Amino acid sequence: MPIDEPEYLIRVDGVELMSGDESLKVVFNNLIGANFANPPAWLQGSYEDYLANMRMMLDEALDTGTEICLESMDGVTVSHTLLVDPQGHTRNGIIASLAVQGLSHG
Repeated sequence: MPIDEPEYLIRVDGVELMSGDESLKVVFNNLIGANFANPPAWLQGSYEDYLANMRMMLDEALDTGTEICLESMDGVTVSHTLLVDPQGHTRNGIIASLAVQGLSHG
């Protein structure tokens, strides 16, 4: 059975972190904090907690200035630069500045 080509890539500071299908939109929106803007009542933890867990799991810095990009194979790239203080708190708070159509999954 042939393996499908990935539809999307997530890069962290230019290095490919993961590739896959449309579900990477959710991962991207989690990494940049967009899915934490209006969290459902059942969601436990904060964006800062999520970033701390992802730092450990991915062995990535994910600090201020880290560029996270979502690239689709049709040439569309969305990028976001993290703004995180030394304690791991986001300085940009809720990511309201990212209003990209089709990326609000999750």
